[in-house]
Amino acid sequence: MSTWCGMAPISESIEINRRPEEVFAYLDEVERHSEWQEQIVDVQPQGDEPIGVGKRVRETRRVPGGDRSMTYEITEYDPPRQSSFRVLDGPIRGVGMILVEPIGDGSRSRLTFTIDFQGHGLAGKVLLLVPPWIAPAFFLCALILILWAGFLIITLPRNYTANHWHVAWGGFDVGLGAALVATSVAVVRRSPFAEVAAAVTGTLLVCDAWFDLMTSSTTAELVQAALEAALVELPLAALCFWMAINLARAVEVARPFLRAAGFKIEGNRLVPPEDSSGS
Repeated sequence: MSTWCGMAPISESIEINRRPEEVFAYLDEVERHSEWQEQIVDVQPQGDEPIGVGKRVRETRRVPGGDRSMTYEITEYDPPRQSSFRVLDGPIRGVGMILVEPIGDGSRSRLTFTIDFQGHGLAGKVLLLVPPWIAPAFFLCALILILWAGFLIITLPRNYTANHWHVAWGGFDVGLGAALVATSVAVVRRSPFAEVAAAVTGTLLVCDAWFDLMTSSTTAELVQAALEAALVELPLAALCFWMAINLARAVEVARPFLRAAGFKIEGNRLVPPEDSSGS
């Protein structure tokens, strides 16, 4: 199981004008979770045992593309202070904690909700968003490609049917190297732009393979271009598209939890919940 999915844990706190015991008791009423999480359409506690460690709950949420059901299990239960849970379904699963702390004289509470995501099992390895070896691998590819671009600029003829042939190919490879670096940096920083950078890099790699093949003028050049495409360019492109798709999928997985914590999307930006200290 992997606990690194290319994104930092999500954590948000709100202050509530109720004692911790009241807040915790309300959270224990799982059938009422739809009152404060509008995307929940159905909640079904499993078994007859009371809320506590080992209790499982089947929950259906409204997400893009249709309703999605999941089962979570309570892993820690310390009323009226803390409760932890883990999702049991799917290759990418949420692991979260709810912490209720008294404020001042104890008549008010601070509720903190934290959730992280884990890749699980064989499918989780396949769907793992961004493995940690991606960043150094892309830096290495960028270095090799930049050296190769310099070699092309020096050795390619200035005229080869088209003008500025050496600059055209060398410049394209410099741009591809820059895209690889941008993807690597975005992955290291866990930036939301990693999805875009990976998609751009994958596209440039496909273009590189295509033009290498289409502009080969001899059998030897064609064989070399085909080997480069099959062994380097197209596999790297597939890896880039794989990252972009799974980063997009991660947003969909995280969306209901972000909404539950009060986040909104305004002007194409993720807006944290308003300070509810006066609620």
